[in-house]
Amino acid sequence: TSEEILGKALVGHRHQVYITTKVGNFARRAGHPLTYETPLHVYLCCDASLHRLRTDYIDVYFCHINEPSPTHEVFIEALEKLCDQGKIRAYGISTDHPEVLRRYIQQPRCAACQFAYSLLDRRAESGVLPICRENNLGTLIRSPLRSGLLTGKYTAESHFSDIVRDRWNEAQREEYSRLIAQLDKLRPLANAQRTLGQVALASLLTRPGVHSLIPGAKSPEQVRDNAAAADLALSEEDLRIAFP
Repeated sequence: TSEEILGKALVGHRHQVYITTKVGNFARRAGHPLTYETPLHVYLCCDASLHRLRTDYIDVYFCHINEPSPTHEVFIEALEKLCDQGKIRAYGISTDHPEVLRRYIQQPRCAACQFAYSLLDRRAESGVLPICRENNLGTLIRSPLRSGLLTGKYTAESHFSDIVRDRWNEAQREEYSRLIAQLDKLRPLANAQRTLGQVALASLLTRPGVHSLIPGAKSPEQVRDNAAAADLALSEEDLRIAFP
């Protein structure tokens, strides 16, 4: 798993990095949602993550239950206990729902929020992002490249075989066409010195309250390209096109 790979890579370097990971959502190997009916389920998941990461604490442990649910009360109880035990330093919530975020920020040790935000999906600007700013929460942006669309490599004719994007083949083809129309207006931002993906990432980093991004990568080259976006300087015209 990614935690096991990270754990091996950070042997001898743990004190130099901050580690975040998640608990909740789907059990990928089982192929179905976990119930998390009691805090014990969260404790077991945390211990398993600590083992895979080869560390005795996690800096920020995220609850990955996006939707409003009574399950959040189980998570809050468990996360508070894990803080007391020193297994996590703080915790956060991965959600796009303001009402879920407001429940978590009632707890002083809720330190961060992870949410979807990109040039093709700006709903967070009128949702969770203002709440994060008002409450001085750290932010981690997921899907900043909108499932790879903002790399610029897909067109109106593209079809998909992976489980992340195959919904755009038929079930949500109309939405895909709308996204491609938006994307086509952004393509001029790319040039010989920078990719569209780099501009998409750098643009988000200019937004007040945005602290870090977590774009996906499948190769060392993609990791390097993504990281280079942090040093990319954008003009006012670039930002006008990025945020019409």
